[in-house]
Amino acid sequence: AEADVDTPADAAPRPLFAYVAPQILARPTYLSLLKLFDVFGREAVADEERQACIQNFLDNIRRTPVMRQSYAHITENLGLHMTPDEWQKALTRIWFTRDDGRCSFEHVFIGELNAEDSTGRRIVG
Repeated sequence: AEADVDTPADAAPRPLFAYVAPQILARPTYLSLLKLFDVFGREAVADEERQACIQNFLDNIRRTPVMRQSYAHITENLGLHMTPDEWQKALTRIWFTRDDGRCSFEHVFIGELNAEDSTGRRIVG
């Protein structure tokens, strides 16, 4: 069934997560992600605060197994010679460079609150 885009209510039949243990949310990766949600959710945020939160988030996720594996794949299997600093700069550019007002991080993790597709139909989520 197609979702009613004019209704802001969640139409999912069940929650994505029934429970998340507090100790999971206390991990640095999640804490830095939650801080980014806060920073990107406020209109008046100093650029220095936003940049510090972005770098903290990237520092934390680079230490996760999936991002270490991603870096290894890029440098070993794809032959892209990147230092860890160059890898972080690439992630910053890919996820946090603003094009048309929003960056990829906002588009993927925050969603589109007031956007339209190419036909003028409202996009929610």
